[in-house]
Amino acid sequence: MRTLLRGTVAAVAVLVLSVSTFAQTYYNTIEKPLYAGQSILIGKLVVQQLKENGQKYFVITYDTTSAPAGYDGYVPGWTMQTTHLYVGTAPPKKSAPGRFPFKHEGLDNVTVDTYKIPYSQFFGTQCSGSKKLYIAAHADTCEAGECVPDFASLAASLAAANGSTASLDQNTPAAFAELLSSVFGPILAWCVQEDAPLYITNYTTQFLLTYNADGTSNTAALAWMGTGAQAMGVTAINYLNFLINQPYVVNCGSGVPFHFGVIPNVAFDQGGPPTDYGDLVITKDDIQVAIWHITNNTPLDEYGNPGNGSGMYAPAFHVQAIVAHVAANGANFVPGCGDYVLALVDPTYAPKPTLVIQNLGFALPLSGTTGTGNCETAWAKGTTRFCTGWGSYFVYNVK
Repeated sequence: MRTLLRGTVAAVAVLVLSVSTFAQTYYNTIEKPLYAGQSILIGKLVVQQLKENGQKYFVITYDTTSAPAGYDGYVPGWTMQTTHLYVGTAPPKKSAPGRFPFKHEGLDNVTVDTYKIPYSQFFGTQCSGSKKLYIAAHADTCEAGECVPDFASLAASLAAANGSTASLDQNTPAAFAELLSSVFGPILAWCVQEDAPLYITNYTTQFLLTYNADGTSNTAALAWMGTGAQAMGVTAINYLNFLINQPYVVNCGSGVPFHFGVIPNVAFDQGGPPTDYGDLVITKDDIQVAIWHITNNTPLDEYGNPGNGSGMYAPAFHVQAIVAHVAANGANFVPGCGDYVLALVDPTYAPKPTLVIQNLGFALPLSGTTGTGNCETAWAKGTTRFCTGWGSYFVYNVK
């Protein structure tokens, strides 16, 4: 018992020592506004002191994700390509940032850039007495441009899957989903044709994106849907892509209700005054029937009876809420950066190419490239102006 007790105490002592050894304490924090082009508030400069592992440091951070408290007019979306920093015990003699003692060049449009400078670099081992640092902070900054979605790369990645073969269990898209997820990661999948079965066999598969490389709707995809979508045309593609990007689809199964609220009932063949759908928890069956309503004109109440024998249950009120939401908002939807794009798979059974087989739809993530817009030099606002230019510096009282 004594040995066990000693061992326990020793372990606790080691644990406490470990925690204290790696403790970090930030203190004496100040913030200065960071301005681009003299008048555009794009962020802040944060100056702190740090005690870490028994050593002292100055930590100076450029941050364009927010402005200091109390400053209005912050303009988000700016990034940094270069930062130049003056820190010294005497005021800077010139405003030439390229001659400042600290610099980070070649930054890739970052929003946060940090310098960690040892206390001893300025004050040696001196820890007492009144001390001051003079700080000037400059940055080369640019306003982030709009992200341009890259449909071409997504289509090329999808094309690599064309001609693949997959073994499929009847009435489940799991095998196709597994095939695509090996390229794109976990994905959501649905059937896009009602009453078209999947057979227990091997298929030669072809994949198709619902948008062309230039972002226009790929009308060839309509041939892989039902007659309802074919009659509707391009709008059906926009509807389906709007649908798969909604939280009640992306987070399906989470049990979190979505607020539909009041929506006009102008969806396809539905008319009448607006309906207040309130908050609804949408299920995968609700989504599937809504998709079939778009692609195949499936009645909203087709699976509204729990005993319909299909193994699916989708209350008509839920399906109508989804369809009304899509019709009211999705007619002109085109996916952008970070959205999902609907891709289709057309399975062909080689021995009987005329056999009607279920086409499947998948949600694939769309990336893009972000350029730069307006570029300006930026300075942290100080209290003392340089003789030339509009930059300034300030005094930091060391503790």
